Amino acid sequence: MTQQHQAPFGLVLAQLHRMLAAAAAVLPPPDRAPPPHDPVFLPDFATLTPDQAQEMRYGKGRDQ
Repeated sequence: MTQQHQAPFGLVLAQLHRMLAAAAAVLPPPDRAPPPHDPVFLPDFATLTPDQAQEMRYGKGRDQ
């Protein structure tokens, strides 16, 4: 009777699974990103565009 020189493929996969499960247990949990359907709310106050802020700062209106 001859012996196989390699382990059966199922045993190799089982060992690999055990090694990966042990490594995953050691790692910290990943940061959770908000789900894509999470609404994004507007700020409570309106911000000025740069040209609006400059007009208010220097008291000049736009050329018309």
